[in-house]
Amino acid sequence: MKKFLFSALCIGLLFALSGCRHRVTERPAIIIPKAVKDIDGNVYDGVKIGDQVWMASNLKTTHYADGTEIPSGDPDRHSSTHPYRYVPGGSSSFVRRSGYLYNWPAVMHGSAQSNESPSGVQGICPDGWHVPSNAEWKTMTRFVENNEDYMEYSGSVAKALAAGAGWDTSRIYLTPGHRIADNDATGFAALPAGNYVFGNYNDLGYYAYFWTTMRSSENFGAGRAIGYNSKKADASECSLFYGLSVRCVKD
Repeated sequence: MKKFLFSALCIGLLFALSGCRHRVTERPAIIIPKAVKDIDGNVYDGVKIGDQVWMASNLKTTHYADGTEIPSGDPDRHSSTHPYRYVPGGSSSFVRRSGYLYNWPAVMHGSAQSNESPSGVQGICPDGWHVPSNAEWKTMTRFVENNEDYMEYSGSVAKALAAGAGWDTSRIYLTPGHRIADNDATGFAALPAGNYVFGNYNDLGYYAYFWTTMRSSENFGAGRAIGYNSKKADASECSLFYGLSVRCVKD
């Protein structure tokens, strides 16, 4: 009986230790403080993931780098050809933390689509930075997938990219909504700002959606989605008038 008890305790201890082996606190992200300031004076930290440097928070500018204003579309103006910005959840109180949601014309600022790496599209980003292509997103997520220093446990890119707060809870192991405080091994700190569609503000607390510079068809753009109950940073297809978040990458 004593031998069985000792073995059980050892197995339990081994399991506990293995579960904590890749704690986020033991794998500090590579943060670059005050990496860039936009034309409105908003300051963003950067985060180095592989050879790329990304903004560590969502874009919240109301102007392009050339000073042109990005019109507000709240609450019910939308377009697949004219630029608009929206407040997450329909409330300006979310902008400071989660940035604005932008339609694809606002993000591109007249540039042609691109899936090059780097994209070559400054678009809505500050000088010296650009909107990432789908190819650049793939580069980043593959680096995270293949680098165990960025895995909280194993195999969950979404958990490694998701912020450590703000997510709805999930019972699915290794997702952003499960043990939320253990998220964000990378420092990317994706927040679930949701999206804007036809006057509706959706998925706040559940999903983070990001634009890329690539069109998937004439009326749809390619994006990325991180969900509270998914392990992946999934490719998504969104109409050009949708409002999504934006992360810029350093040139």
